[in-house]
Amino acid sequence: MKKQLLLILSLGFVILATACQSKVYVDYIDKPISFTPTIGDKRNNESIADLKVIYNDETADQIQVLPVELSDDFIIGVDMSSIIDVLDKGGVFYNANGEEQDVFEILKSYGVNYVRIRLWHNPTNSNGLGFGGGNNTTEVGIEIAKKAARVGMRIALDFHYSDFWADPSKQSMPRAWTGYTDEQVVDAIYEYTKSTLKSFEKAGVRPHMVQIGNEINNGMVYPNGNIATRGYRRLAMFLNAGIKAVKEISPSIQTVIHLAEGASEQRLTYFFDKMIENNVEFDIIGLSYYSFWHGTLAQFQQTLEALDARYTQKIAVMEYSYGYTDYSNEFSANIYSSEMESEGGYKTSMQGQASYIRDVNAAIASIESGIGSFYWEPAWLAVAGAGWASSGAIEYLNAQGDDVSSIGKASWANQALFSFSGKVLPSLNVFNLMKTSTFNDERIETLETELSVVINIRANETLPSHTLAYTSLDRRTLVPITWNRAELDAIQGAGNYTVHGTVTQGNQILQVVCTVEAYENYLVNGSFEEGGKVTADVKDFSLVNGWQVTQNINGAVKIESKNPRTSDNNGHNNLNIWASAAYDFTVYQTVTLSPGTYILVVYGRSAMNGEVNTPSVSLYVGNGSTILFEQSFVYGGSWSEWQKNELTFTITESITVQIGLKGTGAATAWAHFDDFALKSM
Repeated sequence: MKKQLLLILSLGFVILATACQSKVYVDYIDKPISFTPTIGDKRNNESIADLKVIYNDETADQIQVLPVELSDDFIIGVDMSSIIDVLDKGGVFYNANGEEQDVFEILKSYGVNYVRIRLWHNPTNSNGLGFGGGNNTTEVGIEIAKKAARVGMRIALDFHYSDFWADPSKQSMPRAWTGYTDEQVVDAIYEYTKSTLKSFEKAGVRPHMVQIGNEINNGMVYPNGNIATRGYRRLAMFLNAGIKAVKEISPSIQTVIHLAEGASEQRLTYFFDKMIENNVEFDIIGLSYYSFWHGTLAQFQQTLEALDARYTQKIAVMEYSYGYTDYSNEFSANIYSSEMESEGGYKTSMQGQASYIRDVNAAIASIESGIGSFYWEPAWLAVAGAGWASSGAIEYLNAQGDDVSSIGKASWANQALFSFSGKVLPSLNVFNLMKTSTFNDERIETLETELSVVINIRANETLPSHTLAYTSLDRRTLVPITWNRAELDAIQGAGNYTVHGTVTQGNQILQVVCTVEAYENYLVNGSFEEGGKVTADVKDFSLVNGWQVTQNINGAVKIESKNPRTSDNNGHNNLNIWASAAYDFTVYQTVTLSPGTYILVVYGRSAMNGEVNTPSVSLYVGNGSTILFEQSFVYGGSWSEWQKNELTFTITESITVQIGLKGTGAATAWAHFDDFALKSM
C-alpha cells in the first residue's frame, strides 16, 4: 500500500510538474498587442519632390503595384539585425509625415509582421572590441526581439554558428570550438542553441522560427561541416543537433534549412534530397534570392515550382532585396549598383525596387507551400560607425582572406526602404499595396529596336526571338520579334548580315533591325550550354562536352548558371574560377587547324585589374608542353563588366593544338569567363 501511495504521489508530481512547465511560457503573440506610438521631437522635411532630386528618380511620386492574392498569415518579414548598432550610432527614423518615430512601429504600419535576427557566437576580438555588422550577440538579439514583440511582430532567429558572417563562401567555426571533434561540435551546437533559446524565452520573446545555419550550400562550422571534404552525413549530424535543441524548447517553433542561390533548381534539389536521405527533419526550406546574383525571376519561379512539387516542407524566402539608387555618402560602400540592372531585371529606382518586392512575393505566394518572405536589412542606414564590419574585426577578416577596404561603412543603404536621412521611402508602400491595389495598367515604355548579335552557324545558332523592353513598372521584360523570313534564310555562311523584324506594342507595330555577325566556331560548347541548363556547380568535366581541365585544387574550375554574360542569346551558363587556397589551372580544347590566321575570342569579368582577388589569366595556344601563342587577359573597369579579349595568331602548317585559358590565383581570387569562340580570319 505504501509503495502504491508513493507511486501515485510520484505520478502526481510528474503531472503537476508537466502542467506547470507547460504554463511557464505564454507566447506574447497570443496576448493583446497595444502600444502608444513613440513620436519624438525631431522632424525630417525631406519631401517627395526632394527625393526625386536627391536620387534622380522620377518614380518617387508615382509608385504603382500590381495586386497579389496573399493569405492572412502570409509572412511579410524584414531582417533587422543591424538596427541596434544603427540606433546607437545616431540613426533616426521618420514616418511619411516627417515625424521621428520608432522604426518597428513604422514598419508595422506598412504591413510587416515578422522580424528576422541573425546571431553570432562571439563577435568580439581579444580586446573586447565588437566586430561590427550589428554585433549580433544573444543580448543584442534579445533587445531587437523585444522591440519587435512590442508591436506584435513574430520573431525568426538566424543562427550562423560562427563568430561573424557566414555564407556559401565562408562558414568559420566559432573560435571557442576550434579543434573540436565531430561529437564535440554536435554537443556544442545543441547546448549553444538550447541555452540561447532559453535566454530568449526567459526574456519573454521566444522565437517562432529558427534557422539552423545561414546559407549553408557548402556546409557549416568548417572544417568539420565542410561538405566538400566531410560529406553530407556530418552536416546532417550538426543540423539535427540544432533541430533537436529547438524542438525540446518547443515543438511549435518552426525550423529552417537555409540556402543561397534561390533560382538554382538542380543545386537546391540535390542538397535537400541529401538532407532527407540523411534523416534531417525540418519544417521550412529557406532561400536567399537576389536576382542580380542568383538568376532571373522566371528561373526563380521555375525553381519554386520544382521545390513545391518535390518536398512536403513549407518554403520561405529568408533574404531578398533590391537597390533603389546609386547614391552614396561618406559612410556607405554600396554592394549594389545600377550596373547590375541587366542581371537584376529591374531599374534602379523606387518603382523598380517596389516591383521587385512585389514580384518575389507573388512568386512565393503562387505555390501551395509558399509562406512568405523576409526583406534583408531595410533599415541599415549609412551612419558613422554602423558598418558591415568594424576595425575590431580586421584580424579576424584578414585570417579569412576577406577584403577589408570598406571597413566601417554600410554596404546596404541603397537597398534600404528608408532614405539615407532615415525617412520612409514611397517603395515601402508595396507591402500594403500588394493586398489593396487595383492597378492593372502596366505598359511597355522603352524597347530595344537596334540589336547586334554574333551567331555561330556551326552550332545552328540563330537570332534572338525576343527583344529587351522596360515597362512602366520599371521591370525588364522580353517582347517577341517577328523576323523577315527571307533575310533570315539568307544567312548561309560566315559574314555580316542585316535582318529586319517587327514588334507589336499595343496598337503599334515597331520596326526592329539586327546587325548579324555570323561565324563558324572551331570550338564546341563555347558557352557551356550543351547538356542543358546547369543549375548546380559542375566540377566534373567529363560531363562538359568538349572541354578539359587541369588544376591543382579540385573544383577550382567549374561551370555554373549564375550570372552568364547574356541570358538572351548565349544561354544560362558560364565558366567560374575560384578556390579558397592558391591555385593554378588550364581549361582547353584540342583542335586540329589548317594553315591560316585565326582569332580566339573570350569574354571575362573579375575584380578590377590590380586587386588582390583578381587571378592572372592568359589566352593561349599550345602544342604539348610548348606555348605557341599567349596573351594576358585584361578585365574591365568593374567587377560586373564582361570584357572582350582577343588573341590573333597564324598557323603555317596543319597542326593539332590546345586552345583555351591558363592561369593562377591567390586564395579567393575569382573570375568568370563565357562565350569562347575560335574563328578563321
